[in-house]
Amino acid sequence: MSKKKLFGLNNYAQNLAKETLDGANLRGSLFAHANLTDASLIKCDLTDSTFTYAKLVRANLAQATLVRANFEYADLSEANLSNSDLTQANFSQATMRRANLSGAYLRESCLANTDLAEAISNHETVWPEEFDPLKAGIIIGSSKG
Repeated sequence: MSKKKLFGLNNYAQNLAKETLDGANLRGSLFAHANLTDASLIKCDLTDSTFTYAKLVRANLAQATLVRANFEYADLSEANLSNSDLTQANFSQATMRRANLSGAYLRESCLANTDLAEAISNHETVWPEEFDPLKAGIIIGSSKG
């Protein structure tokens, strides 16, 4: 599969476990109910993409652009979202246990009823206003992402 311009793809309920799509333009793509366990999406542009009910366990989304992405009810346990742009992303009802959020930009993101227990962040992580990472069970470590 060519990795550069795949925007607008319909990957509904597809098994994409362990796929490598690093650097791909996947803007506006549909990944609802898809299995992306252990997938690598480093530096991908996933702006306006939908991941509702998707399984992204241990997925690597480091340095990805996920502006306005919808992760409602998704499982991002142990996912790597370090240094990613998550502006206005929706994580409502998502599971993000032990996810790496070091250096992530989450300004204006929705974290309502999101399970963030033992997620990792650092002092470079930017949270939504009035969000308390310690109250959510997030571990704040060093500035290395």
